Amino acid sequence: MENLNLTSYIKRANKFMFFNIILSLLIGLTLFITCLNINDFSDYPNLNLNNKVNNSLNGLIEIFCNNAFIMPLASLIIALIPIPYLYMIPSISTIFSLSMAIGIQFAYKFNEGTVLLLGILPHGLLEIYIMSILLALLFVINKYIRNSLVNLFKKNKTYLPKFLNLITSICKCYLLVMLPLTFVCALIEVFITPNWYQFLKNILI
Repeated sequence: MENLNLTSYIKRANKFMFFNIILSLLIGLTLFITCLNINDFSDYPNLNLNNKVNNSLNGLIEIFCNNAFIMPLASLIIALIPIPYLYMIPSISTIFSLSMAIGIQFAYKFNEGTVLLLGILPHGLLEIYIMSILLALLFVINKYIRNSLVNLFKKNKTYLPKFLNLITSICKCYLLVMLPLTFVCALIEVFITPNWYQFLKNILI
């Protein structure tokens, strides 16, 4: 296994970030092209970011806890299953739902799609990067589990770091990098995004 340090985690997070951005673009573009053929959007609700974010301390706590603890825990449980990349399901689900909403909104009303896309940029890219860091950590855990199982049946065993060293390095990256970024992202989403989104609505719609 590769070196267990912050640099190695960040490098792998950058690779996941590239994948997530490409996935977002493909999903959004696909939904946009598909929905261009829809003539009746009468049942499609108008999206409003200000209705989705509680501009308060409670909203900050709720978003931070979800992104820092609940989603990582769900992903960690999946990562314990010795199947590669299965742990990407929660992050892909989040990216899919967001990209789908943006793609449909562009097809429904192009200017409102533009406002929605630009409106989420203050926290959207950072949130995707935070998910990419999480995936980098889960990658190491999942790979360690798979290699440990394979070693049970191999004569020439693969070198594995001590489990304590593995957990220590993951916790270090989580505490020093992921948690602070998640808190900053939640601050932006709760206190900056709604005002930025409303400003865009006022000048573009």
